[in-house]
Amino acid sequence: MTAPTTSSTDRSKLMGVMLAGTAVLLLLGGCASPAPATAGNDASSEAGASDTSGETLSGVGAPSESSDVPIAIPEDARSLALDFECAGGGPFSVELGDSMMLGQAPLTGTCDGSHSLGWPILERTAPVLHVTVPENVEWMAQARFSTAEFEQNAAVTAECERFSEIYSALVNADTGYAYYGAFDEAAWRARVERASEDLAAATQTSDPAFAESYEAMRDVVSDPSQEVGAALIGTEAAFTQIRQLCDANQTPIVIVAEFGG
Repeated sequence: MTAPTTSSTDRSKLMGVMLAGTAVLLLLGGCASPAPATAGNDASSEAGASDTSGETLSGVGAPSESSDVPIAIPEDARSLALDFECAGGGPFSVELGDSMMLGQAPLTGTCDGSHSLGWPILERTAPVLHVTVPENVEWMAQARFSTAEFEQNAAVTAECERFSEIYSALVNADTGYAYYGAFDEAAWRARVERASEDLAAATQTSDPAFAESYEAMRDVVSDPSQEVGAALIGTEAAFTQIRQLCDANQTPIVIVAEFGG
């Protein structure tokens, strides 16, 4: 089959959409990896658990790079709650250790005040925060460790797993057609239609925090005027909202790639 022609600009846009956000784990060759959407963005307070220690951290945004900030993790700590604050607008990202290796997520947002962030503490968690804010923007964080396990919301976990499957289907439709010429336009449309139907079903049964973004994404991918091979173009805002909900629950979106591995 002759691969379809796609401009370099469109290819760049498509790749940018598919890889948007460092919290997405891209898995090649089909390999796998380890309801109210308000839980999971803080460390839990289990019965019998206690805060162990904490410290105040601060810094200033460096040009085009993250700042590595050492943080002392108590031996008995099982979770970290971080009150992170920056102002002036612009994006921030905070990562504890090596998120990709741990199957966790950096947490992102906008420098518009205080944000409650949280992570599980594992044996392999490195004692360092990777903080990215706009250049010259000051930030401050209050770290609180606890012996309680990080509490994930089971309903959110299920939503993130379901969305991972739907998003993987859309990624594979676009990459299979636009990059690998693995199938024709009719097959691409069939794949996108199935994913669109799954989004419609998810909209009807999901927590409102997810449902609104599902609906917005479905409106884009089901539009008959959407460019063939670029179903995901225009879904960036909806994807970001879903990703941030999943990341806060420390159940990041996982893309199982059908092509490229």
